[in-house]
Amino acid sequence: MVKENIQNSLTVFTKCFNFQVSFLKDLDVQPIKICQAFFKNLNQKKISYCHWKSNSHLMEGLAGYSDLDLLISTKHKAKIKDTLDKFEFKQVFSPPPRNYPDLEDYIGFDQYSGKLVHFHIHYKLILGEQLLKNYHLPIETLMLNSTKLDNEIKIPARELELLMLIIRSCMKVRVWDILLLLFRIKPSLFPPGIIEEYNFLISNYSPAKFEAFFIKTSLPLPYSKIAVFISKITAGNLSSADILKMRYYIFNKLRPFRRHNYINTLRNKLKNNIYLTPGLRKIFPLHKKHLGNKGILIAIVGADGSGKTTLVKDLAKWLSWKMQVRTLYFGIPKTLPLKIINKLISFLRFPARISLKKVFAPVVNLEHYVSVRRWIWVAGKRLQIYQKALAWTEKGMIVISDRYPLSNFW
Repeated sequence: MVKENIQNSLTVFTKCFNFQVSFLKDLDVQPIKICQAFFKNLNQKKISYCHWKSNSHLMEGLAGYSDLDLLISTKHKAKIKDTLDKFEFKQVFSPPPRNYPDLEDYIGFDQYSGKLVHFHIHYKLILGEQLLKNYHLPIETLMLNSTKLDNEIKIPARELELLMLIIRSCMKVRVWDILLLLFRIKPSLFPPGIIEEYNFLISNYSPAKFEAFFIKTSLPLPYSKIAVFISKITAGNLSSADILKMRYYIFNKLRPFRRHNYINTLRNKLKNNIYLTPGLRKIFPLHKKHLGNKGILIAIVGADGSGKTTLVKDLAKWLSWKMQVRTLYFGIPKTLPLKIINKLISFLRFPARISLKKVFAPVVNLEHYVSVRRWIWVAGKRLQIYQKALAWTEKGMIVISDRYPLSNFW
């Protein structure tokens, strides 16, 4: 049963991925204006940068459908920050374990299309397993010096990008993926997107240039085995055994480039397994990016029936593409205790219940008492919701409220 469920999930994922790729290809994908202006400004300022990976999907990134990964020279760190400020990009932060050194995230807004743009700003090439990223490859200068313009965006030499893809894709193969393959639940160690990237890069690369760039990197990897690996991808007969062998060579030979020692690496792996194990993801979910130490509370106000609830849902869906968003309702809570109280008040207001009110009249006006208790309860609930909103904004989240958070809670 478990095997069948996992198999069905993977089948659905593959179909969804293929649909998404097909959908993007069918779209008239054009760069949005903020991206065009931003990169034009980078080129004018002669900032040393490049979009260093996944350039097969560069146009989708420029159109606001996917992220953009920019490698920036550390010499131009101040310049890139000034440019990001000029275009009103906001820095956002990833919670552990998704925060990595020399990597910054920025979200921009294109006012003409209404789309959000997400930049990953890399100052160093930090690679590795999912959530771990334990390796730093010091070839940033070589990559930045190899760039050429593609749609007015600087990209690295195709051969260098191919080498980086081999390293990245093999490092991302997890033990969990190997187990799924052994039980014939997963058809391949590489997802469809990685195969598509390989085909894109290999379709027009020069083996001679690849060897020349490989030598310049000075990485202690076996060139002959990498050449065979590429030839098998080209021929379409790359096996899972080939991927596992290359994975072993990469991890073994690149040990000198580790950021953490063996003990710290093992500890981080065990900790990250909590977030990566399917059964534990719901208990320990990975949060999205936040605005730092201070978030924001957005209140949607308007008359009854004006569409406040719909707008809250639409805003949350739009912003939660990358950001951690919470929604709250500041109206009268629609909970079971309040429904019971309202039923009781309606019961007491019915003329046939006048005898019941006479019984309690010498002591208290029962209808008035229940009504007052209702509003005291509502005030307490509103206070709890308001305190929750403040706690979320203190964590840097975006909180969208249906109605305004009243200061007196009445």
